[in-house]
Amino acid sequence: MLVLFSGGRDSSAAAVCCLREGYRTHLVTFDNGAERGLDNSRRKADLIKKRFGKMCSWKLMSSRVLFHAVAVKNLEDDVKKYGNLLCCGCKLAMLSEAIIYCRKNNINRIADGFEKGQTYYPEQTPAYMDAADAFAGKFGITYSHPVYRLSARKIKEIAVKAGISAAPLQAECLFGLNRVHNKNIKKYMLEKLPAAGRYIGKTLRRKRRPGREKGD
Repeated sequence: MLVLFSGGRDSSAAAVCCLREGYRTHLVTFDNGAERGLDNSRRKADLIKKRFGKMCSWKLMSSRVLFHAVAVKNLEDDVKKYGNLLCCGCKLAMLSEAIIYCRKNNINRIADGFEKGQTYYPEQTPAYMDAADAFAGKFGITYSHPVYRLSARKIKEIAVKAGISAAPLQAECLFGLNRVHNKNIKKYMLEKLPAAGRYIGKTLRRKRRPGREKGD
C-alpha cells in the first residue's frame, strides 16, 4: 500500500487505517517545488514508523516535472478556460508519480487522506476523485480514500487511539489555501489526464534500474 502522505491529520489517519488492516505501508511525500517545511512530514512519518515498526516506511519524492508540464506551464490559459484548478493538476502529478512507484515496486493500492468535509478543495470533490480513481485503475492500481466519509472527530480519534499525535505536522504549500467552488473540474481533468498517462508510459518504458525497493 502506498499512502499519499503530507503529515497532516487526515493522511496520518489514512496511514493508520492501512497499517491496521495489515498492509505494509509506504508513506510517500511529494515535493511539487512550491513547498517548504518538508522535514515536518518526515518527522510525522517517524512517529508512525515508531508505532508500527517495519510495517511502515517513508520516502520523499519529487512531482515537480509533471506538475509544471500539466498545471503550471499553461496556467494562464487554464485559468481563463476553467478557473483556478491548479491544485487538481498538482494532485494529478503526485498520483502519477505514485503510480509509477507502485508499478516499479509491485504495489497495487494507493490511499490518501481526502475528507468529505473538505470539498472546498477542488481535488477532494467527487469530480476529481472519480477521474483519478479511474485513471489509476487503467494501470492496475486501486485508489482508495479510507477516511473520506468519516467526521473530523472520528479521524482525529484514529490517530489518537494508535498513540500518534493528531496535531498536523506537515509541509506548507504556496497553493495550500486554494479553496475553489468550480463546475469545470471534470473538463479540466479530461484535458490533463492524457498528458499524465503519456508521462507514466514513457517513464515506465525506460530501462528499470536495479535495487528498487519491493513492497505490497
